[in-house]
Amino acid sequence: MGKRVIITLIVMGILLLLLILYNRFIANGRTEDMGNRISGQEALDMVRGGNCFILDVRTPGEFAEGHVRDAVNIPVNALQARLDEVPQDKRIILYCRSGARANRAMDMLLAAGYEDVYNFGGLKDWPEKPVR
Repeated sequence: MGKRVIITLIVMGILLLLLILYNRFIANGRTEDMGNRISGQEALDMVRGGNCFILDVRTPGEFAEGHVRDAVNIPVNALQARLDEVPQDKRIILYCRSGARANRAMDMLLAAGYEDVYNFGGLKDWPEKPVR
């Protein structure tokens, strides 16, 4: 019976550690290990502050169904070939449907020398109503 208690405590400790790590690095958004992930509200605040380029990296069809006001649509699979359309003198605010494609786009932009790049996740995270 003593071995079972020890094994149970070890398993519970591991599960607790995993829960803490999940909460710290995945559920809470912006962390040092996740790059420049921000909330939709933080992105909106940046945009209201000016000098931002909002980049929607979804497909043209997704973009037509609704997007952030003033966003430019460059699908992530076309971004490398269209980097000249993304200004280097502005803060880049990225989004897609869930945040995954925006993460890939952020990696591309950072590798290309862009420094002020942020991903707020998906359109569902934007605090305002999308436009068409």
